[in-house]
Amino acid sequence: MGALSFSEKPRFFRRRGLPHRPPFHLGNGDNCNIFGIFNYKDTTHGRDQTFTYDPLNRLISAQNAGTNCSTTVLQNKTECAAVKRYWSMGGNVLAEGDGSGNLTTEYIYFGGKHVARIDLPANAVHYYLSDHLGSTSIVASAAGAVEEESDYYPFGTEVVVTGGVNELKFTGKRRDTESQLDYFGARHYSSLFGRFLQVDPLGILKQKLVDPQQWNMLSYVRENPLRFVDPDGKAIRLSDDQKERAKQLAAMQKSVGKEGGKYLYDNTGKDGHHYVGILKGGPDGKGPDFAKVNGVATKLSGIIQDTKVATLQFVQPGFVTPGGSVIDEIGSGSPAATHHEPNGNATIYITSGSLGTFPGELSSDGLSRDATLEDVLSHEFGHVDSKWYHGDVDSKGDSVRTENGTRNLNEEPLRRGNDRPRDVTISGTP
Repeated sequence: MGALSFSEKPRFFRRRGLPHRPPFHLGNGDNCNIFGIFNYKDTTHGRDQTFTYDPLNRLISAQNAGTNCSTTVLQNKTECAAVKRYWSMGGNVLAEGDGSGNLTTEYIYFGGKHVARIDLPANAVHYYLSDHLGSTSIVASAAGAVEEESDYYPFGTEVVVTGGVNELKFTGKRRDTESQLDYFGARHYSSLFGRFLQVDPLGILKQKLVDPQQWNMLSYVRENPLRFVDPDGKAIRLSDDQKERAKQLAAMQKSVGKEGGKYLYDNTGKDGHHYVGILKGGPDGKGPDFAKVNGVATKLSGIIQDTKVATLQFVQPGFVTPGGSVIDEIGSGSPAATHHEPNGNATIYITSGSLGTFPGELSSDGLSRDATLEDVLSHEFGHVDSKWYHGDVDSKGDSVRTENGTRNLNEEPLRRGNDRPRDVTISGTP
């Protein structure tokens, strides 16, 4: 928590010329949640706020100082204001209504992205235009006239050019009009201070130890908001096709063994896409953390919970990746290959056809057999793990060792090398 100590204030407080006093207070317990924000700059109007949490570490309420009004976050209710109800599916708000249940607003999505709002009962259509981070920049009428326009500072503070009623602000997240907090699914975020109000529920994983920017449990996207967005903690994206998605998830479940596989599920994100989710404590909630189940689960846990995203994509045999790899069955190409984007994200391309025959010369028992999707995926996740957490210094070795972790869990013969026997170090883990 050193980055949040009162003697080491974030730099943007100094640039704004704020007095050298702590801008927020941390809780007295061991969770270190922020329970108060104090505005020392605007002493006339003030925006001091206090926050309360429930035993599950969820934000219950946010209250502005000097008022009797408080926003009860979990119930979407603001005391002293009219009740607003929400109807959602797949993490996306489809409609809003008043306290009596009458619809007042409907939302339209395309490809998982929010594109329009319809105000009822007038049926007035408003179109949403966003920047590269998904932040709402312009709201336009059906005739194309600009109704609302906003710019944003790097950490999400809004610069209003033309105001309006839109609540979907920074990176497309809903901003509460009373508390000015953005709801990111697992936590609430203050754009004014560039910090989450609750600590990262994932804690510090082994993979994060090599990246000091991820040690701060309240920081936002590694302090690089111009490049990254917070993906709600879901960092392995599955296919949008139901059959392909089921096949991918089943292989991932098998890649972490029988016990580890029980933790993974198909989690629909707010953007309408599907991601690999982790059941805390397993299906009964009483098991160990997923990262502690086995070595492969440790690696997969870090990838799933990263701010970067790895996408699984089936392609036709003969497909050529942006990196030049030919995706095809073994002998005609590679059954899968990982391509890393400039923004840090990764795409794992997998042949939709036969994976081919795994050669006996690379098998510890000397026998050839059909390649399996779980082994192929585990191998590729080894490449992702190497790139994201180990500087990509031994990607082939990391991938073979990760695949062997899966083979060991499924009682299969081990792989003896990457391209030929003993061309990488087999023992040990990266």
